Amino acid sequence: MGTSGMVEICCEVSCMMNSNKTLKSDPGVAEFDLSSYANSSHERGFINSAKVGISICVWNIAVNLLLIFFILCFRRTRRQFVMIQITNIAVIDLLTSALVNTLTIYYEFEQWKLGQTMCEAWLILDVMLPFAAFLGIMLLYFDRLIFAMRPSFYYRLFNQLPHRCIYLAIPWVLSSIIIVPIWLFCEVNTIRLHFMCIYALTESAMVASWVIALFLPCMGLIMLTVLVLVTVVNQMPTNLNEFSSVTFEEHRLSQRAQRERHYSIVLALCIVSFCALVMQLPSGTIILPKNLSWLRSATPGVRPIIWFLFTEIKFSCCCCVHAESDSTAPEAVPMTSYTHQEALTSVSNANGSTIVT
Repeated sequence: MGTSGMVEICCEVSCMMNSNKTLKSDPGVAEFDLSSYANSSHERGFINSAKVGISICVWNIAVNLLLIFFILCFRRTRRQFVMIQITNIAVIDLLTSALVNTLTIYYEFEQWKLGQTMCEAWLILDVMLPFAAFLGIMLLYFDRLIFAMRPSFYYRLFNQLPHRCIYLAIPWVLSSIIIVPIWLFCEVNTIRLHFMCIYALTESAMVASWVIALFLPCMGLIMLTVLVLVTVVNQMPTNLNEFSSVTFEEHRLSQRAQRERHYSIVLALCIVSFCALVMQLPSGTIILPKNLSWLRSATPGVRPIIWFLFTEIKFSCCCCVHAESDSTAPEAVPMTSYTHQEALTSVSNANGSTIVT
């Protein structure tokens, strides 16, 4: 979990209850001094941690909103399915900051007064949303692998709107059906305290949650990074003759330009994965100092910067800064596998109604 104080409480409660079944029947419960947690985190000396958390939360929300804006408000980016996947990850990161980090900051300053239901929802989202972000990154890897190895199949697969919607929904659905049951059905009955947020899991459920939500996705990212880099080394995709990325001005994107665009996304994806591993793995393996406990929560604020710097989203930023209208920017139809005949058809379509992935 991202909240260091809650990790300590939940671990201590769950360990005691795993060995003694109920907190009330544990003869050593007196040693677990609940009164030490009665004060707010602020009163227990976490004020500096809270200040760090506020800065990180504001930054995360701001940069992810900007990323979503620049992708969706410019046709050159919003017409690419790969960019819509990046937007999907940004939405997950935005919700993580808005729904999880804000409550963490609240609990750093105040006693918990939001009730047990909100407590449970907060702690479940703290695991589920980062897991969904991991899944979104992994699916982005699969997207790049399919494009590199089977370009024509990539177009046939994602040319259909239902296929694109299902692909975008996978992180949300999988994270919900995997994480929520673990937390809802493996809870240990415990006492309810109006000033604390306590949600005790069995020890096996807590281990399963960490393995599924953190360690397995990290291993998957490492393997997928290696596979994608192999395709880059082999200069894949090797054959883009079927591709005709055509603009409304009847300019075609060269195969070299298509490969450079693909490689820029791969580079950004590898850096995003590296940052996720470095910033999130420590929270599951070691006890971090109070200020560094926010390192995991800062990950959603790092990803947008990488997307900005290493993909063509930065060109949308430049257009905005220089107040250029979207209609004057060259509008490429990237990452598609139009045949020559389909390309001519799309050019002749004055209304631009062709669906682009």
